[in-house]
Amino acid sequence: MAERQKLLTRNMVLLFFARALSNVVFTMSIAAFPTYVILRYGAEGALTGFAGGAFALGIFFGRIVSGGYMDRLGRRRSMYATGILCIGFTLVYQFAMPIGLFLVLLVIHGLLHGMFANIIMAASTDLIPKERLGEGLGWLSLAITISMGLGPYLGLWALQDNNYSLLFFLCTGFMVVGVFCTFFLDKGPIDAGQQRSLAAEAETAAKSGPVPGWKRLLQHFFEKSAVPGAILIFLLTICSTSVNSFLSPFAVERGFGEAAQWYFAVYSIMLLITRPATGKLMDKYGDKVVIYPMMALFIVALLVIANMQGPAWIIAAAVLMAFGFGAQFPVLQAIAVRKSMGARVGVATSTFFVLSDFATGMGPAMTGALVPYMGYAGMYLFCVAIVVAAILFYTFVATKQQ
Repeated sequence: MAERQKLLTRNMVLLFFARALSNVVFTMSIAAFPTYVILRYGAEGALTGFAGGAFALGIFFGRIVSGGYMDRLGRRRSMYATGILCIGFTLVYQFAMPIGLFLVLLVIHGLLHGMFANIIMAASTDLIPKERLGEGLGWLSLAITISMGLGPYLGLWALQDNNYSLLFFLCTGFMVVGVFCTFFLDKGPIDAGQQRSLAAEAETAAKSGPVPGWKRLLQHFFEKSAVPGAILIFLLTICSTSVNSFLSPFAVERGFGEAAQWYFAVYSIMLLITRPATGKLMDKYGDKVVIYPMMALFIVALLVIANMQGPAWIIAAAVLMAFGFGAQFPVLQAIAVRKSMGARVGVATSTFFVLSDFATGMGPAMTGALVPYMGYAGMYLFCVAIVVAAILFYTFVATKQQ
């Protein structure tokens, strides 16, 4: 029996911390910057919302750009350059400036941050043994889980006494340590992954011959084999973000609004258990054994929320969602990048997260438009229909392309 390849390597640990620390900056910014522009500039309405959205918008385009160019420019070179520039932006925010300039800088900063994050994720994925892909991505996804709990708390805590300097000092500190981790990476495996990707792209170009300009552009920024997994995460993320955005007002409407905060705490704690375990099950038994039960639990979680009658229902929904959606995220990522392992993993990673990010931004707007007509309960029942559509897509399209 062949010995299993090692998963916990020095490079993997360093990239885990680089990802976790840089993502703390992202979640801190999304949570704190709308409050910051209110306190510092007296902004209101659309400007307040754009302060959080501008950074996320930049990250969206940064992921697209990095997928096509990280290997051409050099992974390590791109990683160092974007990381150091991100540090520079967190320092610049310390200085007084017009709100318009601040928002423009946020978009550019988000672009660089999205590139840095995507390069880190691609490099990490390349280091995972293919037979342990689900388990490896499950562990890596914990970096996001940890940062989602820590970042918003620190960001809002720093602004409690209008302490703008503390907010940006924390952003700078976390980013410095995250980038510092990348300077201790063993260069060999990172460069080898880059060379495999460039060789695979050259081979594909040679086989396909001349292609129309628009098709070449799409191939440059998106990986075809990653599209089924990316579409699945797009559909499911629409439903997940609808829970995150509207659970609190729905609970208030039902008369137990104070219990909504427990949903996020329980959900985050459960993810620490479910994500690594689910990835391991996928590696051992295959996708279907994991995907179908998790989709079913996702539907049950949405039905519980649609019919919730008290705080206990919220806790139950959090546990079900952690298994139904939270644990599913690294599994779907594994489906998206599996065919490109050792080749166009950077572009595949970008394709997956671009659709995930797009759903995160647009999901609440799409489902929220239904609330005046269907109510919150009706909106969550509509989300059940979306999950059913995802099951059908997985059964009749995604599984055929694996």
